[in-house]
Amino acid sequence: MRKINRNKIIVGVLLLLALLQVTAPFMQAKNVCMDAVVKCGADALIAGAFGGLEVFGMYAAGCIVGYSWCIKYYY
Repeated sequence: MRKINRNKIIVGVLLLLALLQVTAPFMQAKNVCMDAVVKCGADALIAGAFGGLEVFGMYAAGCIVGYSWCIKYYY
């Protein structure tokens, strides 16, 4: 039997968790727009830490546009 690399197992588990996160029914909760903008803001901060202020600005602008779309069309 072939030995499975530990990193492949970790990546597989992370992909499964990401899939469950996307398809979970609690995403239909009342505060879905605010939850999404908070998660997007955290991603923007991480991207800004590694990519600089310009990258943070692009990600943050995307978060704001996504939030306004969610408020206007999701609710």
